[in-house]
Amino acid sequence: MPKNTKQKNLSNFGYMSRIGMIAISILIIIVAASFSVYVLSNYQSKVVTITDIPTVQKSDSDKLSGSTTTVTQVTKPPVEKPAPVVTPAPASKVPSLAPTSPPSSNTTTTTYQSTNWAGYLSTGGTFTAVSGTWIASSPTPTSTTKESGDGTWVGIGGITTKDLIQIGTENTFSAAGVMSTSAFYELLPAGAVGIVSVPISPGDTVSASISQQAANQWMLSITNVTTGKTFSRSVSYSSSLSSAEWIQEDPSNPDGSLVLLDNFGTVQFTNAVTTMNGTTMSAAASSASQIHLIGQGEAAGHGGTPSAINGSSFSVRYY
Repeated sequence: MPKNTKQKNLSNFGYMSRIGMIAISILIIIVAASFSVYVLSNYQSKVVTITDIPTVQKSDSDKLSGSTTTVTQVTKPPVEKPAPVVTPAPASKVPSLAPTSPPSSNTTTTTYQSTNWAGYLSTGGTFTAVSGTWIASSPTPTSTTKESGDGTWVGIGGITTKDLIQIGTENTFSAAGVMSTSAFYELLPAGAVGIVSVPISPGDTVSASISQQAANQWMLSITNVTTGKTFSRSVSYSSSLSSAEWIQEDPSNPDGSLVLLDNFGTVQFTNAVTTMNGTTMSAAASSASQIHLIGQGEAAGHGGTPSAINGSSFSVRYY
């Protein structure tokens, strides 16, 4: 074959090879593009919505093998049920109060006598709060063979009705003459509940209050001002809202009989305040009436006499 013919054939082969490579490259590009379009056309984005977290019970299989992830128990907090409302019984123990002097043209109040209460009471309105401050008494026993005691408190109800809610302090002497002093609250007809979180000693200044928060809902509070210890509790109680009291008392035994009254000396009340018909006022402004404790039984000849009231202050003296 002539030399120039051979060179021409080689030139044509090289040209055809380049054309083939270009064609193959274009084919690869077309295939790749077609595949991409197919993938994109069939792709759908997924939106994950978190709804409720299921409760998982804890067990030995909670730890996944080969994993550091642990499953913990998810529980809902318990729902507190409201306390039942205490409704006083018709036979709830309250003192028999007898008027000793009816109102005259010169006074708007009545003086009462009682077998176990001395102090002041207010009636003739709707009472939704009461408070008072006193010096815890420093009593002496009145027997060397029997128990004796006294109590000091503020209260709502119990004058013309059988309901009574109260909070205060009390002293008890054992037959051996050992005295114990404590704070307490009481919702008739239930018995007294001791308040151990607020220790009381004779001579301490004590402040107590009762206030209605809503229908049949009350807040009871007592503070030992001397030590700074305080107690508050919300209780449910059906009250007549018929009276307010500031009382020095001869306590009762569980059977209703009176404890022998100790010699409580003189108890000084201050800040004697009540909310009557929606208005907060001093005991005197609420036309509070005196109550004289007339001793009965072994305490005959002994009792308690309130002083005249001066705004929100008065005292009760043992005799």
